[in-house]
Amino acid sequence: MFTEVLRLRPPGWMTTRVTTAPTRLADLTIPRGATVVVSPYVLHHDPSSFPDPERFDPDRWLPHNAQHVPRGAMIPFGAGTRKCIGDTLAVTEAALAIAHITSHWQLSPHPGHQVKAALRMTLGVGPLPMRPTPRRPLAP
Repeated sequence: MFTEVLRLRPPGWMTTRVTTAPTRLADLTIPRGATVVVSPYVLHHDPSSFPDPERFDPDRWLPHNAQHVPRGAMIPFGAGTRKCIGDTLAVTEAALAIAHITSHWQLSPHPGHQVKAALRMTLGVGPLPMRPTPRRPLAP
């Protein structure tokens, strides 16, 4: 589930790189020293890599489905030598936080609230009011 959240809303939604040599990209020649904008958000919403890209579908990441995702099509933390050094920590912390919260609470979206992308340094959704309902403790 978390992988699909990262696909829909990668934290680093845009980055730049500077070419170190003349580079050919599709039908375009990019000169040395040019700044190129790369958007994981746009890449993750490409229908050629992710059918029905706007739909939240955690099943995309089941092993038999994930094998069809092209290499490099999913880069929520960047890739190569510029990949975020904290990616493993971020995923681990998120898994622990989600496990802890959902073991104690059932969360439901606040009625009538519209989720909207908030473009800042990272891509967020702004306020996300939720209605918590306590879960019953498991019997011993």
